[in-house]
Amino acid sequence: MKKSFKIISLAAVMLFSGQMYAQNKDIYTGIEFKMPQVKETSFPANTVSIKDFGGVAGGKVKNTEAFKKAIDALVKKAAENLSFQEECG
Repeated sequence: MKKSFKIISLAAVMLFSGQMYAQNKDIYTGIEFKMPQVKETSFPANTVSIKDFGGVAGGKVKNTEAFKKAIDALVKKAAENLSFQEECG
């Protein structure tokens, strides 16, 4: 009982302290040395539709090849969204 309480307490402290640190936007103030600021990563807002690769709606057709081709296109375009909602068919 005491051991599980300690583990849960430790996990809660780690969780909340990590969130507080992540919300601190000005982490470069008050440090003893010059540190280059890291730029936030951004990705282009590209979307690929499974319909463009032969996807068919309805759940009666296997779309495995269409998914494979669409995912390959996502990788090539550095896209972030695969659209397949009610577009097929």
